[in-house]
Amino acid sequence: RAKLRAAAMWHAAVNGQSSRFFRPPPRLEESMLGSLMCWCWKQIAVRHVSGIAPEARAEGRFDDLEKDLAEAAPQCLRFLAEGLQVATSSPDGRRASGKMLQPPFLEANLGEQLGEMVGSLLDEGRTWQWELLEDGQAEVERVFLIIGGSRGGTVKRGPTDILFAFGQQFVLTRDQTKQFMDKEAGLQGRMSVLQELILCDLVLVADVRLKARQRSHLLPAPATSSVEPDAEMSKEEDTEAQEEKEEAPASKRSEDAGGSASEPREAEVEHVLRLEMQLKQERSYNDDGLPTVRASSWQIADWNGVCHGNHPALPRNGP
Repeated sequence: RAKLRAAAMWHAAVNGQSSRFFRPPPRLEESMLGSLMCWCWKQIAVRHVSGIAPEARAEGRFDDLEKDLAEAAPQCLRFLAEGLQVATSSPDGRRASGKMLQPPFLEANLGEQLGEMVGSLLDEGRTWQWELLEDGQAEVERVFLIIGGSRGGTVKRGPTDILFAFGQQFVLTRDQTKQFMDKEAGLQGRMSVLQELILCDLVLVADVRLKARQRSHLLPAPATSSVEPDAEMSKEEDTEAQEEKEEAPASKRSEDAGGSASEPREAEVEHVLRLEMQLKQERSYNDDGLPTVRASSWQIADWNGVCHGNHPALPRNGP
């Protein structure tokens, strides 16, 4: 199962392909009302962080956020491509890849997942090729805040709930949820919870969708004559492997079977990068009496859904 999952992750990341293990994020439903609401939610998020992150605002980091993210996304994708390709193109590729695919450029969980994938494929004797030929258009699909979410600051203990409101996400403890939903507490109870959240860390999240012309190819593991391919597989694992082959696109089945896919195939692939900026509380307040925050650099938090969104308030291993 681990081998199947590693191959499925490679195809999800590099080729944006779905499988039982991974589902790349679907496109948002396109409509005039939906586009207007999405634009409004983006403005709310950017205006809020611009007001509470004075240093980042003075540096101009929020002046044209969508343009900056759209220009950065192709560079991020090329960085990921280099990080994966170096694993098979240099003598000490596994270590070199691990050094690249880690913080501060990648969020730790994404780096670990990609590192485990690289290790599993290399241990199996598999190699790959991935070449980005041409960058396509990039668009910022969503920008939103996770209020009360944190990766390295104040972490909520115990079960948490996520409240969706005005295009943003609010991470509540179970006690805060009960207070917020308590009809007897009314508006005062809800305002009390929101005031508590104002004093928490935040995460600014952006989903960027971009197309790229590329060549990619995952080579099959070398055949062995001493052991039958499925000799050490349980019946359940064998069934899973067969189902995985049936679910996979024809190109992937050809590669995994060692068929005619001897050369990298050229195709236009749509990638979705989730980028994050951590906003951690400081011991100071702005003119409106709100606590100010220090903004981190952007980092890649997820790639084509291989970390299932990699939400800071949800279990790291995903579904």
